[in-house]
Amino acid sequence: MSSSSSPRKRKPGPRPFVPTTVQRRRVTRGVSIGLTLQEIADALEMPVRSLTRVFGADIRTARVRMILDNLDRLHAAADAGNVSAMRELARMMQHAGRPEEAGEDDPWTALGGQHAEEANLARISDFGKPN
Repeated sequence: MSSSSSPRKRKPGPRPFVPTTVQRRRVTRGVSIGLTLQEIADALEMPVRSLTRVFGADIRTARVRMILDNLDRLHAAADAGNVSAMRELARMMQHAGRPEEAGEDDPWTALGGQHAEEANLARISDFGKPN
């Protein structure tokens, strides 16, 4: 008869990789500034395939999350009375496009069918330039 306090048997093989908060933050920041997946994988000393398996969600959403974090900081500064932050928010709102306005020449539209390894979103040359 087995007791309920007996240790559980582990599956054979290496333990699953559990990323740390620091590793997740490094991947997010690296992707958001345009480092390639190979560069990030090399820095973390792991294969690109493992990087994409373990950090897939972080890789897909890194740039947008960093933009939203900075937007929160900008709003906080504007709310505190920072005139430069207010001007930047006004500029951003004036130049913001609506999704239905995106045309065939929109660089983001062209990325729709690419995999994360192929699409380096932070390196689109005309991102952020006024039309």
